[in-house]
Amino acid sequence: MDKKLRKIQLEVLRLFSNKAKKFALSGGTALELCYLHHRFSSDLDFFSPKYDIKEIENLIAFFEEKLKTKIKLEADFAIAEKARVRFYTV
Repeated sequence: MDKKLRKIQLEVLRLFSNKAKKFALSGGTALELCYLHHRFSSDLDFFSPKYDIKEIENLIAFFEEKLKTKIKLEADFAIAEKARVRFYTV
């Protein structure tokens, strides 16, 4: 496990849990931290039932300020009004 990355993940999750009430942690890191403890997962996946671009932009600005780093949008995919996926990197 990358201990430096885990420390950053936990700080992001701490900030996120206080700020983003409509989002839930999902994916491999959620399984690893909360249930299976089976392998290290390096990314954080979040889900929300409603896509709200303004809320996402506000969260990105909040994290950039708190983490004192730039967050970059790497990819943005939409599936015919049914789902949208965005990938950000720090």
